Amino acid sequence: MPVLPHNQRAINSLSPLKGRRTSFHSASVPGLTLEIMPTGKRTWRFRYRTAGGRAGQTRAFTIGDANTIKLGEAIDKSREVKAAVQLEGRDPHQERSVRGSTFGALFEDWLRCHAKPKKKSWAHDEGLYHRHIRARLGNKPAGDIKRADVGHVLDEIARLASGTQANRSQSLISAVLNWAVNEGRLENSPTFRLPKRGLEHPRERILNSTEIRAFWQGLDEGPIGVEITRILRLAILTGQRR
Repeated sequence: MPVLPHNQRAINSLSPLKGRRTSFHSASVPGLTLEIMPTGKRTWRFRYRTAGGRAGQTRAFTIGDANTIKLGEAIDKSREVKAAVQLEGRDPHQERSVRGSTFGALFEDWLRCHAKPKKKSWAHDEGLYHRHIRARLGNKPAGDIKRADVGHVLDEIARLASGTQANRSQSLISAVLNWAVNEGRLENSPTFRLPKRGLEHPRERILNSTEIRAFWQGLDEGPIGVEITRILRLAILTGQRR
């Protein structure tokens, strides 16, 4: 278990071990952790157990961005949370007002904060959500979603649409829930290692040189307009799939 150095300069030089998400644990302030992602995202969290001893629940209270919040501030916040739990019997993680309590609200935040700025395919994700996921999970509290719930949704999509659509939906659901975990808005994701519903086969058929020549020349003789002809020829030249 990597130990967190209690020196701001040393903390600034930390990087994820073996290129994977790494949590550095404080030996001086039990429960305080610094989570560093391969992307460079750095997050302070304070882990505690709610009242009730071993019967209490483990929580991860997100303090915030370690690129802006220094060690001293993270320690102060950890002590504040600890005092609320031990002296007042409160649960700060549950008390925190979190936007996006339903999966649908989480999706909208994920779309706005992550997908649109970082994914060229965000519009496809949005369409997939509205076709297959919104009616089935949109109004369900995100924290109440279990593996069985996701499995039932995927089985239904596979039965009514296709196994491929179920796989795409599973990837999207996982992306939203994993993002919520990284943002400190969920404790964990129920989709970890959930088996795929559909068996997909890679496309292996390609055109040979004779077929490419015939297709290229045939575009001039067919009913397709000039713009589409140029697009198709560009796709052939660059090897792009539709």
